[in-house]
Amino acid sequence: MAVLTQPFRVVRSAGINCSLTRPFQNGWTFRRIFNIISTQICTIAVSLTLFNTVRLPREAMKYGELAYLVVYSFWLLAVGVSTAVLQLAMGQLSQQDPVGVWRAVPILRGVGHLRLLTSYLCCAYSMIYVALSAAYIIWIGKGSFPLRDCTKLQITVNGYENKMNATECFNSTFLAPFTEQPQYLGVMAIIIFVLWFFVPIMLLYLQKSLKASLIILSPMIIVIGIGLCTFVSSTQNLTALLDSEYWSALGQPGIWHSAMVQALLSSHIVSGYLVSSGGTLYKYSDVRWTSTFVIITNFLSGWVWVFLWQSINTGSDSDRSFIAILVLIYQSSVAEKRPKQWPLLAFGVVFASGIITLLTLLYPVYHKLNRIAGDNWRTFAAATSALGTAVTVAILAQGLNAAAILDDLVLPVLAVFTTVVEVVGFVFIYGLFYLSVDIEFITGTHLPWFWLMMWWLTPILLMGVSGWWLRSLLRATWGNGQTLWPLGGVLIGILVIMIILAGIAVAKEEQFNLFSKIKSAFRPSRLWGPEEPMSRYIWMSQRSLNENSEYDYDVDTTAFNNIINKYNVKNNEIKHDGWSPNQDIYQSAKNKKNYDIIKRKENIYSDNEAIYSIPVNFEKGKNPMDIYNSICISKEEIGGPICCECNRHFQLKVPDLRNNEISTSL
Repeated sequence: MAVLTQPFRVVRSAGINCSLTRPFQNGWTFRRIFNIISTQICTIAVSLTLFNTVRLPREAMKYGELAYLVVYSFWLLAVGVSTAVLQLAMGQLSQQDPVGVWRAVPILRGVGHLRLLTSYLCCAYSMIYVALSAAYIIWIGKGSFPLRDCTKLQITVNGYENKMNATECFNSTFLAPFTEQPQYLGVMAIIIFVLWFFVPIMLLYLQKSLKASLIILSPMIIVIGIGLCTFVSSTQNLTALLDSEYWSALGQPGIWHSAMVQALLSSHIVSGYLVSSGGTLYKYSDVRWTSTFVIITNFLSGWVWVFLWQSINTGSDSDRSFIAILVLIYQSSVAEKRPKQWPLLAFGVVFASGIITLLTLLYPVYHKLNRIAGDNWRTFAAATSALGTAVTVAILAQGLNAAAILDDLVLPVLAVFTTVVEVVGFVFIYGLFYLSVDIEFITGTHLPWFWLMMWWLTPILLMGVSGWWLRSLLRATWGNGQTLWPLGGVLIGILVIMIILAGIAVAKEEQFNLFSKIKSAFRPSRLWGPEEPMSRYIWMSQRSLNENSEYDYDVDTTAFNNIINKYNVKNNEIKHDGWSPNQDIYQSAKNKKNYDIIKRKENIYSDNEAIYSIPVNFEKGKNPMDIYNSICISKEEIGGPICCECNRHFQLKVPDLRNNEISTSL
């Protein structure tokens, strides 16, 4: 669970009222309890996306439910936990988006853009699932069930029976070609347009809106799922899970590769959501417990949804297409002659799960737009919604084959490539030593050997299974005379994006020759690290102290905490002489000239009256306020306006760490 154990963090990036972000130091309060519960609900909501509710059960039907779940659980433990820790830690340390976090290794900045591209593509074809479920909710709600256009009556010994199955129903209505049923494609286009522009409204204020939406939607899905398990499911349908013939699939590369990609999708490692949420939703959480809770919830959610849909399924020959779960819901409801309330609830679960999926996929994209465009990011978000509408309608017009190609060929390559390069970039290029120091900085404890070992093994496991799968795929396609142009196209596209963005990163380096620029692009940018000045100072100090040691290092948080606590006490004192607390802190050195930034009377800097002491000579008969008014302190954020009415002042021109992307290695 996301236990709030972070040792320290300064939240005010500039100004005088800096405060230590050790949350809730004054015991258990209502706000603390609410924040803990809401954070855990958001983590549970991440496990209720379409990747778990729809895609995982569909893939399990292909290879055998129990065998697939066992392999899926293995990949969650082997790859999911360690990679989730890595993404959450880097996001929490830098408070950056999936692109900005690559200030650590600027030459691999293309990985961040590929993350956003992957998230956007997943959002585009997942929108088809959401739109289909919304369309059937509307049509079933306003009409009869089964649908009138999905009825083909034939006389049998038992009377009239409907001989049109659910697959034929979908293909003759909302998935029908435009030339045969243009009205259905028009309805789908309208629903897709509304969804693409409605869902961004739920992210209007990014983190706050996302948190509120997840808190509302996730309990709805859980309650409806419990209702379906109670009143609709049948334990007799679960006997098919014990079929031993499916266990033979464990010797095939398909099940291992599919479960590996599914684990990366379910845990949201692919989309960059964990990086963005690491510095926002989970900025006060321990990344180790948060990642563990993410994996546990995905493990439980995957098993539950597979068993749920299998218990509802009444057909012996299940559909294996892209919309397999929608077909299962419709077909089982018709076969069991259930009232239309039950298919409405089942389609409602898929719809609500789809909304959560779209929110989590769009959040890292909008997070990046916010950092680029500032307050104008919503305009660019509207442009991405218009583009997404066009892309989704184009995929739908081509039929489900286009969506299946994206899901079976394009997405797996992007998922494996970005994950491998990400782990290699941070563990081997950025350096395992510095990575360990950074994680110890944000957690306050030494990193166990388990995480180090898993980071070493992750690229080997991913590349080995992917090579095994690709070899068998090439043999199968060449034997049948088929081509894999989508696979070749995505590989070429990945290389082009990585080369172009690597060239841009090299060109930004402020060095004297090309070789020095390339060498500097492999080192962390000078902007890499915490954005808050005090946290950044402590972080860089710890790096300097630990550079001369191997792994024997201690994070000295006691002195820092003591300084900030003293500062907070001084800042909160009630003044009786009319002076402001902030002025008293900065001007408390009376009749003394001490240019030391921190007084060192004891080992842990005790009894220090101020963090910064300014030498001021007091004269008798002179108003002290005349002296204080000659000193100007900016209370705004870095890069903001400075209101100063004094006679003598100076300004420090500090680069804005949010917007300045010029890179010079540390």
